[in-house]
Amino acid sequence: MQPEVAGPHNQAMRNARRSRGFTMVEVMLVVMILGIISGIAIPFYLKTTARAHRTEVNVVLNKVRQYFMNIYNDQSNYFANPGGFDMSHAGRVSAWNPASVPGPGGQWSNAGHGWVDMPFPPEGNIKLRYRYSVDASDQLTFYVCGMFPGFGDATHDCGTDDGTVGAMSGNYEYQESLQANTVLGVAEYPAPGF
Repeated sequence: MQPEVAGPHNQAMRNARRSRGFTMVEVMLVVMILGIISGIAIPFYLKTTARAHRTEVNVVLNKVRQYFMNIYNDQSNYFANPGGFDMSHAGRVSAWNPASVPGPGGQWSNAGHGWVDMPFPPEGNIKLRYRYSVDASDQLTFYVCGMFPGFGDATHDCGTDDGTVGAMSGNYEYQESLQANTVLGVAEYPAPGF
Protein backbone atom coordinates (compact mmCIF):
# COMPACT_ATOMS: atom_id res chain seq x y z
CA MET A 1 0.00 0.00 0.00
CA GLN A 2 1.29 3.38 -0.94
CA PRO A 3 1.22 6.31 1.47
CA GLU A 4 -1.30 9.02 0.72
CA VAL A 5 0.25 11.90 -1.08
CA ALA A 6 -1.19 15.36 -0.81
CA GLY A 7 -2.15 16.65 -4.18
CA PRO A 8 -5.02 17.98 -6.20
CA HIS A 9 -6.38 14.48 -6.96
CA ASN A 10 -6.48 13.41 -3.28
CA GLN A 11 -7.97 16.75 -2.23
CA ALA A 12 -10.78 16.29 -4.77
CA MET A 13 -11.49 12.80 -3.38
CA ARG A 14 -11.73 14.12 0.17
CA ASN A 15 -14.06 16.93 -0.93
CA ALA A 16 -16.25 14.47 -2.81
CA ARG A 17 -16.53 12.24 0.28
CA ARG A 18 -17.39 15.19 2.46
CA SER A 19 -20.10 16.59 0.12
CA ARG A 20 -22.19 13.42 0.28
CA GLY A 21 -24.12 14.59 3.36
CA PHE A 22 -24.77 17.47 5.71
CA THR A 23 -23.07 18.02 8.98
CA MET A 24 -25.11 18.13 12.17
CA VAL A 25 -24.50 21.88 12.46
CA GLU A 26 -25.94 22.46 8.97
CA VAL A 27 -29.03 20.37 9.73
CA MET A 28 -29.62 22.16 13.06
CA LEU A 29 -29.24 25.53 11.35
CA VAL A 30 -31.91 24.61 8.77
CA VAL A 31 -34.25 23.36 11.52
CA MET A 32 -33.75 26.58 13.46
CA ILE A 33 -34.49 28.73 10.39
CA LEU A 34 -37.65 26.72 9.64
CA GLY A 35 -38.75 27.13 13.26
CA ILE A 36 -38.35 30.89 13.08
CA ILE A 37 -40.23 31.10 9.78
CA SER A 38 -43.10 28.93 11.05
CA GLY A 39 -43.20 30.91 14.30
CA ILE A 40 -43.93 33.99 12.24
CA ALA A 41 -46.07 32.44 9.48
CA ILE A 42 -48.53 30.36 11.55
CA PRO A 43 -49.83 33.21 13.76
CA PHE A 44 -50.06 35.44 10.68
CA TYR A 45 -52.07 32.74 8.88
CA LEU A 46 -54.43 32.32 11.85
CA LYS A 47 -55.07 36.06 12.09
CA THR A 48 -55.65 36.33 8.35
CA THR A 49 -58.11 33.42 8.49
CA ALA A 50 -59.89 35.01 11.46
CA ARG A 51 -60.22 38.31 9.59
CA ALA A 52 -61.72 36.44 6.64
CA HIS A 53 -64.28 34.81 8.96
CA ARG A 54 -65.07 38.24 10.36
CA THR A 55 -66.46 39.25 6.96
CA GLU A 56 -69.43 37.01 7.79
CA VAL A 57 -70.45 39.60 10.40
CA ASN A 58 -70.60 42.32 7.75
CA VAL A 59 -72.57 40.20 5.28
CA VAL A 60 -75.18 38.95 7.77
CA LEU A 61 -75.59 42.19 9.70
CA ASN A 62 -75.91 44.26 6.53
CA LYS A 63 -78.94 42.14 5.58
CA VAL A 64 -80.49 42.21 9.06
CA ARG A 65 -79.76 45.92 9.50
CA GLN A 66 -81.37 46.72 6.14
CA TYR A 67 -84.44 44.69 7.11
CA PHE A 68 -84.89 46.69 10.31
CA MET A 69 -84.15 50.02 8.63
CA ASN A 70 -86.91 49.30 6.11
CA ILE A 71 -89.33 48.56 8.97
CA TYR A 72 -88.33 51.81 10.66
CA ASN A 73 -88.69 53.81 7.43
CA ASP A 74 -92.18 52.37 6.88
CA GLN A 75 -93.50 52.61 10.46
CA SER A 76 -91.17 54.93 12.41
CA ASN A 77 -90.33 52.23 14.96
CA TYR A 78 -88.73 48.79 15.22
CA PHE A 79 -91.72 47.29 17.05
CA ALA A 80 -93.59 46.42 13.86
CA ASN A 81 -93.51 42.65 14.36
CA PRO A 82 -89.93 42.05 13.22
CA GLY A 83 -88.91 38.46 12.97
CA GLY A 84 -92.36 37.02 13.54
CA PHE A 85 -93.12 37.90 17.17
CA ASP A 86 -95.15 40.54 18.90
CA MET A 87 -92.93 43.49 19.72
CA SER A 88 -95.77 45.52 21.30
CA HIS A 89 -94.12 45.23 24.69
CA ALA A 90 -90.55 46.34 25.23
CA GLY A 91 -87.47 44.33 25.93
CA ARG A 92 -87.95 41.58 23.36
CA VAL A 93 -84.90 39.48 22.53
CA SER A 94 -84.61 37.09 19.60
CA ALA A 95 -83.24 33.58 19.93
CA TRP A 96 -79.61 32.97 18.98
CA ASN A 97 -79.28 31.97 15.36
CA PRO A 98 -78.03 29.32 14.63
CA ALA A 99 -79.65 27.73 17.68
CA SER A 100 -76.56 25.74 18.69
CA VAL A 101 -72.92 26.70 18.81
CA PRO A 102 -71.87 26.34 15.17
CA GLY A 103 -68.32 25.01 15.55
CA PRO A 104 -67.09 24.38 12.00
CA GLY A 105 -70.27 25.83 10.56
CA GLY A 106 -73.96 25.70 11.38
CA GLN A 107 -77.07 26.30 9.33
CA TRP A 108 -79.17 29.44 9.63
CA SER A 109 -82.74 28.89 10.80
CA ASN A 110 -85.70 31.11 9.97
CA ALA A 111 -87.81 29.12 12.45
CA GLY A 112 -86.28 30.52 15.66
CA HIS A 113 -87.97 33.08 17.90
CA GLY A 114 -87.57 36.48 16.26
CA TRP A 115 -86.28 35.19 12.92
CA VAL A 116 -89.47 33.87 11.29
CA ASP A 117 -90.24 36.72 8.90
CA MET A 118 -86.68 37.54 7.94
CA PRO A 119 -86.46 37.71 4.14
CA PHE A 120 -83.28 35.66 3.89
CA PRO A 121 -81.13 33.03 5.28
CA PRO A 122 -77.45 33.72 4.66
CA GLU A 123 -75.88 31.29 2.23
CA GLY A 124 -73.60 28.50 3.38
CA ASN A 125 -72.41 27.57 6.84
CA ILE A 126 -72.54 30.15 9.61
CA LYS A 127 -69.54 30.35 11.91
CA LEU A 128 -70.97 32.85 14.42
CA ARG A 129 -74.22 33.21 16.37
CA TYR A 130 -76.53 36.21 16.02
CA ARG A 131 -79.33 37.75 18.08
CA TYR A 132 -81.02 41.11 18.46
CA SER A 133 -83.16 42.97 20.96
CA VAL A 134 -85.43 46.00 20.94
CA ASP A 135 -85.93 47.90 24.19
CA ALA A 136 -88.61 50.29 25.45
CA SER A 137 -86.86 53.32 23.99
CA ASP A 138 -86.98 51.70 20.51
CA GLN A 139 -83.25 51.00 20.57
CA LEU A 140 -82.27 48.03 18.43
CA THR A 141 -79.12 46.12 19.42
CA PHE A 142 -77.44 43.38 17.40
CA TYR A 143 -75.26 40.79 19.15
CA VAL A 144 -72.73 38.49 17.48
CA CYS A 145 -70.64 35.89 19.30
CA GLY A 146 -68.27 33.13 18.26
CA MET A 147 -64.97 31.35 18.63
CA PHE A 148 -62.19 31.71 16.06
CA PRO A 149 -58.67 30.37 15.94
CA GLY A 150 -56.33 33.32 15.64
CA PHE A 151 -58.30 35.63 17.95
CA GLY A 152 -56.52 34.29 21.03
CA ASP A 153 -57.56 32.09 23.91
CA ALA A 154 -59.31 34.70 26.05
CA THR A 155 -63.03 34.02 26.22
CA HIS A 156 -65.92 35.94 27.65
CA ASP A 157 -69.58 35.16 28.22
CA CYS A 158 -71.95 36.11 25.41
CA GLY A 159 -75.16 35.45 27.34
CA THR A 160 -78.24 33.32 26.71
CA ASP A 161 -81.49 33.77 24.83
CA ASP A 162 -83.18 35.34 27.85
CA GLY A 163 -80.33 37.79 28.44
CA THR A 164 -78.74 35.90 31.35
CA VAL A 165 -75.15 34.75 31.26
CA GLY A 166 -73.72 31.28 30.94
CA ALA A 167 -74.93 29.77 27.67
CA MET A 168 -72.11 30.62 25.31
CA SER A 169 -68.64 31.98 25.45
CA GLY A 170 -66.36 33.00 22.64
CA ASN A 171 -63.22 34.89 21.82
CA TYR A 172 -65.07 37.19 19.40
CA GLU A 173 -68.02 39.45 20.20
CA TYR A 174 -69.67 42.28 18.29
CA GLN A 175 -72.48 44.60 19.39
CA GLU A 176 -74.11 47.40 17.44
CA SER A 177 -76.97 49.65 18.57
CA LEU A 178 -79.35 51.63 16.37
CA GLN A 179 -82.00 54.15 17.24
CA ALA A 180 -84.06 55.92 14.56
CA ASN A 181 -81.78 54.28 11.96
CA THR A 182 -78.76 56.01 13.46
CA VAL A 183 -75.86 53.97 14.81
CA LEU A 184 -75.47 54.78 18.49
CA GLY A 185 -72.43 52.67 19.10
CA VAL A 186 -70.37 49.66 18.11
CA ALA A 187 -68.37 47.46 20.45
CA GLU A 188 -66.08 44.76 19.17
CA TYR A 189 -63.84 42.33 21.03
CA PRO A 190 -61.07 41.91 20.07
CA ALA A 191 -60.72 45.34 18.56
CA PRO A 192 -60.51 45.45 14.75
CA GLY A 193 -56.72 45.78 14.77
CA PHE A 194 -56.24 42.38 16.44
